Amino acid sequence: MSTVTHGVQLPVPVSTEWQVVGFHQDPVAGGDADEVELTRERYKKIANTIESAVANLMTVVARGSEGLKGEYVEALREDTAKVLDRLEKVKDRYAAVVKAVATYEPELATAIKETREGLVEAQAAATKLTAAEGLPEAEAGEDGTVPPEEAQKTLHKRQEVTAADSALAEAKRRVQKAHDNLQEAGTRLGDAVTARKFKRDGLTDSTWDRFLKVLKVIAKVLSVIAMILAGLCIIFPGVAALVLAAFTVALVSVAVTGVLYANGEEGLVDLVLAIVGVLTFGIGAVVSFGGKVMAAGGRAFESGIPVGVANAVKWLKSVLPGGGVRRGGSFELDDLRRVEELRPLLWRNEADFYNSSRVVNNLLGRVNPLLRPEVGFWASSKSQFWAAWDMWSGLPGDFSGTIKTWLGTNGGWSGYAARVQVLDQMQQSASSAWSWWGGGTVASGLFSIIWGGLRYNDTVGPHYPKGGGEK
Repeated sequence: MSTVTHGVQLPVPVSTEWQVVGFHQDPVAGGDADEVELTRERYKKIANTIESAVANLMTVVARGSEGLKGEYVEALREDTAKVLDRLEKVKDRYAAVVKAVATYEPELATAIKETREGLVEAQAAATKLTAAEGLPEAEAGEDGTVPPEEAQKTLHKRQEVTAADSALAEAKRRVQKAHDNLQEAGTRLGDAVTARKFKRDGLTDSTWDRFLKVLKVIAKVLSVIAMILAGLCIIFPGVAALVLAAFTVALVSVAVTGVLYANGEEGLVDLVLAIVGVLTFGIGAVVSFGGKVMAAGGRAFESGIPVGVANAVKWLKSVLPGGGVRRGGSFELDDLRRVEELRPLLWRNEADFYNSSRVVNNLLGRVNPLLRPEVGFWASSKSQFWAAWDMWSGLPGDFSGTIKTWLGTNGGWSGYAARVQVLDQMQQSASSAWSWWGGGTVASGLFSIIWGGLRYNDTVGPHYPKGGGEK
């Protein structure tokens, strides 16, 4: 086999042939001078194209902004100047690569030529050495003496072996030198085009740029987790552990999205939706807490234990028209005075997601002991999960009732359950406001799932802010 390199036809040995010069394979394996030349020409063409584009852009901007005034014109000029600066730097990079490859190109061609020719010399020397080693040596006569002509045979053999051995060694050195020179040339090429050489031109990713890339991956992972948790929270509403997990992911998402937005790597819509998601949890917590306070107040009247909550309900009676909020209010209790006549209420204060913190529970307990959850966080989560399971089991027999309970629990979590237990014993129904709020919460959750899926696949957005955008 043979190859043509810059018009010179050279053999292409198989790997086993290189063993004669001390190599197990081609010492310039992968080196293709013609391919390197094509690459250099391609990079040179790119550099020339960029240079032409820069010149054309400068001409267009100069002509297009003549006689124009205003902030938008200045902004256009500033943005154009930034683009031109970056294009100039890109062009400089390609030009530097072209120059470095042009230097490397003849060195590669020389290495290929030297190694191939050295191999041919080594093979010839090895053949001569084999032949020399097979030459006859002097033999003694019958009288035990070595005639001069026989002695000449030994001398001739030694001379031939030495000459062949020297030629083989020289061929090996030639190949080795060519290999070493190419390694040095490759190192110089690498140093000339490495990103470290251009780190000051602003085009190379900094540590912060790499950090932002990691954050974008984290943001995608969080979006998947958020979609899964949103679906679970909608299907099994009010489970404290699920809500806490979703709330934690929402908080982290706000932080991550905020950093990405500030650096022009995320859209304003994504940031707003992340903040709204956290606010939804906050509103839900307030609604749930309010429902449990009302339920605790009702039980306080009957049991006569905590005067504080009882007084709180009495205060509500004093400030609300007619002693209570009539049906249709957000926290209805049709005539609070009737609570005093009830038998002990069968209701336990279960934990919500914010009750996972002992600090929060201690603060609530200092305000009033009834505000501290009576059931542990994980025990409450288990109870709430099975309550949700039982809720869906009643779907075939009571569709409207199941949907109403589902929406109410989505709107008020354990606070809704507490209110329903109080109202059931008063033979009253919960306000439709719970269902409306719950329906809004469900709609918000479904929208976040759909939006997250579309954003994950880059079907919509990103909606970058002014001055932002992908780098």
